[in-house]
Amino acid sequence: MRAGGYTRNVTTKISVAVIIDAPRESVFAYIGNIEDQTAWMTDAKKITMTSSQVQGIGVKFRVDTRIGPLRAQDEMEVTDWVSGRLIKVAHGGLIKGEGIFTAADYGMGKTLFSWEEELIFPTLLGGRVAEALARPILTRIFQRDLNNLKRIIEATPS
Repeated sequence: MRAGGYTRNVTTKISVAVIIDAPRESVFAYIGNIEDQTAWMTDAKKITMTSSQVQGIGVKFRVDTRIGPLRAQDEMEVTDWVSGRLIKVAHGGLIKGEGIFTAADYGMGKTLFSWEEELIFPTLLGGRVAEALARPILTRIFQRDLNNLKRIIEATPS
């Protein structure tokens, strides 16, 4: 606790992964189309590009998110992009942090696709209480999203 009894912002880490029966390049080509990520991210209702660039470092976009009755807008910027392997974004909304998508070869034409988030919950949202409630909920949502991604990619003819 800080002086005056106020709690500090709280950081939480969430990590989920899925094995997709498709080559890494195909998986990355699909997730690299940022505007279309709403097709597999159930909590992302709308993605609006706010930069003229649509791929690579420096891409900026806004995500309208809804989890149950809660709605938020997240301003994001791609801070790292390794074609075929990694996309890293910085969250600039009320909840700050960064997210990383990674695609790795998993043998026999399969891909290990991972999603990691490090999120900072501000004191005004309840700090530790918000983090304790959000972590299990977001972990379930993100894993469901990756299962959706797997289903979509595996159903798409190569």
